[in-house]
Amino acid sequence: MAYHCPNCGSEISFGESICPSCKSNVTDVWEQTPQPKPTQPKVAPGMGTANSNQNSPFPPPVNNNAGSPFPPPAQSNAGSPFPPPDNSGAGSPFPPSPAQSSTPFPSPQGVSNSFPPAPTNSTPFPPSSDGQSFPPIQPSGPITPAAYLEIPRIGAKIMIPPTSNQLRLGRDEIQGAATKALQDLNAYKNISRKRDNSEHFIINLQNGIYSVEDIHSTNGTYLGTTKLGPGVPSQPLKDGDKIIVPIEEFGKMVQMEIFFRKS
Repeated sequence: MAYHCPNCGSEISFGESICPSCKSNVTDVWEQTPQPKPTQPKVAPGMGTANSNQNSPFPPPVNNNAGSPFPPPAQSNAGSPFPPPDNSGAGSPFPPSPAQSSTPFPSPQGVSNSFPPAPTNSTPFPPSSDGQSFPPIQPSGPITPAAYLEIPRIGAKIMIPPTSNQLRLGRDEIQGAATKALQDLNAYKNISRKRDNSEHFIINLQNGIYSVEDIHSTNGTYLGTTKLGPGVPSQPLKDGDKIIVPIEEFGKMVQMEIFFRKS
């Protein structure tokens, strides 16, 4: 449809407000001219319209599944290539399971458990006469308990090796085990000062029995109130025995108490 300027008659395009020839206002033309209707979308042949299924290559969808290439789902399993499930096991390629036990072992008489009871004696060794499953372990020899020397004055603890038959102690061993200092640091010098190797006494171990022996120390060795020295044999020790080593602090002789302990 062509539109013309009412002033000069020139052709104008739809919606223009100024005539391109006479430059006059042509907006009145559009107020009196009905607006064109929007064009409908073109439909290709064979596609039909938006609201119809005419000429469509596919069947219209329906609720009853008419025209569908697949069979409709049915509650009765009609038309299915597989047999319907059966709770009773009919139609199954496998034999039904037995009602009782599926174990290959026969059930014992009078026992409701499907498995045979475990034997009371599961050990491969025969029981001994006293009812024990394993024979008692016999010790190979006498067991020597661990022993040590405790010196509370200097906070020392000296272990006695159970594999050694003799432990020799003197100034170096006692001072080396101290964790607390003496008031007079020169007191250690009075322990076996006449012996070059500083040894003071010996702890012997024989047949599981500990004993103590003085080895000609400077100030002697005491086991309780008994003085050890030349001609005195090694004295046996028991747990809690007190060995006394005299030392000199600030010009005065004092006792360093050493306790024998067994654990």
